[in-house]
Amino acid sequence: MYDFFRSVFIVFFSSPCGGPPNKPQGTYSFPDSQLCPICGRFAPSDQAPCCYCLDKDYHFQSNKVLLQFSVEVEKLLKDFKFRKHKQSTEILCNELINYLTTTCDRPFSICIVPSNPHSIAKKGFDHSRVISKYLENKTNFKIFSPFIRKKGKAQKELNLKQRQENLRNQIYLAEQIKILPPKDERIFVVDDIFTTGSSLDHCSRLLTQLGYKEIYSITFTAKISGTL
Repeated sequence: MYDFFRSVFIVFFSSPCGGPPNKPQGTYSFPDSQLCPICGRFAPSDQAPCCYCLDKDYHFQSNKVLLQFSVEVEKLLKDFKFRKHKQSTEILCNELINYLTTTCDRPFSICIVPSNPHSIAKKGFDHSRVISKYLENKTNFKIFSPFIRKKGKAQKELNLKQRQENLRNQIYLAEQIKILPPKDERIFVVDDIFTTGSSLDHCSRLLTQLGYKEIYSITFTAKISGTL
C-alpha cells in the first residue's frame, strides 16, 4: 500500500522535470509535511510517523533521505555501490556535503556504517571507504571510525528480526578508537540506503554506549520494497 500511494503521488504531483535546481535529473522533492519525521521517506498521509515507524524505537533521532527514491536514483546508487562509478560517487557525496554545509550551524562529526567484508571482497572495493575518502578530500568534516565489522551474511535477503540479529554478530565497537569527538557533539551516522533502518539503529545504539546522545542519520536514498 505504501508503494502504491507513493507511486501515485510521484506521477500526479511531481514535476515532470524531476527535482529542484541542482538536484540530479529524475529526483523528486516532497514538502516536509509529506515526509516521515523519523525515517525521512515519503508518507502517503499527514500521519506522523509513517506506518512503518509507528512501532519502532530507533537509537537515532531522525533520518535524512537526501534523494527520494526513483528509477534514476536507483541506477545512481547501483553505479556507485557496485561499480564505483566516479560521476555517481561525486553526485551522491556532493548531496551529502551540500546538506551538511547548509543545515548544520554547530560542530558535528560523521561516522559511516562499515561495509560487509564479504561484499568488499566480492566487489573489490569498499563503498563506505569511498564515501569517507571523498569527504576527507573535499571537506574539513570530522570523520571518526569507532566500528569493526567482521564477515557475515549479507543483509539483503533477511527480514527485520534476522537483520538485527545478523548485525549484533557483525558490527561492534573497536577496542581502541583513535579519535573520539566530544560527547556533547552532534553525530551523523551515514549509510547508502535506508531499508529497515537496522544498520543505522545498531550503529547508533553502539554510539550511545560511548556516551553520545544527539545522534542523527543520513542516507542517500530510502528503499522501496523489491528494489536494490
